[in-house]
Amino acid sequence: MKTVLALFAGFWLLILIAGSANPGYQHYREHVSLLAAEGSRLVWVTTLAILLVAAAQWVGSYYFWQVNKTVTGLLAAAGAALGVVAAFRVPCERSSRHCTFTVEDTVSASVHNAGVVTFALATMAAMVILGVVSLVHGQHSVVGIPGLLAAGVFALTYSGLLFPPEGLAQRTWIAVGQIWLVAAVGVAQERRRRDAALIIRR
Repeated sequence: MKTVLALFAGFWLLILIAGSANPGYQHYREHVSLLAAEGSRLVWVTTLAILLVAAAQWVGSYYFWQVNKTVTGLLAAAGAALGVVAAFRVPCERSSRHCTFTVEDTVSASVHNAGVVTFALATMAAMVILGVVSLVHGQHSVVGIPGLLAAGVFALTYSGLLFPPEGLAQRTWIAVGQIWLVAAVGVAQERRRRDAALIIRR
């Protein structure tokens, strides 16, 4: 869990650094992707930030391997999708004061957006599956009802139904997904410890 926390902390720190390097950029109004667009300053910093989140997804998938293989696959897919997001950038006018969506869509932008959608859907699916499994087995866990509520907030903010400023909405669903993953990894670690203890007793 500490590793996942450290990776997420690194993401937010790097995003703040990249934002401060681009005059006029407003975190509550604009997407993170704009900091990784061609023409933005310190593009590599934002790219690294996205890859840190991808790494966190893969760490999470490792911990769920013995707990729920479906969730393992979804988290691994979410990490791979973020790798695509980092590799394919949105377009930006190089002469702009700071990057905005001011040029026509490109193949790179389409692939980038598809990666974001895939990441969001995989994350929401993992949240819902763990929540349902927890309820079906009568387990009182942070990934149960709280996890399902988090999935609802994630979906509402991702769709733009909550927090109209796009930057604020995006950062909200990013943060909700990250908080959920930290909690979920904690649950998975505890489950693995219990299973290991049962094996030793046998």
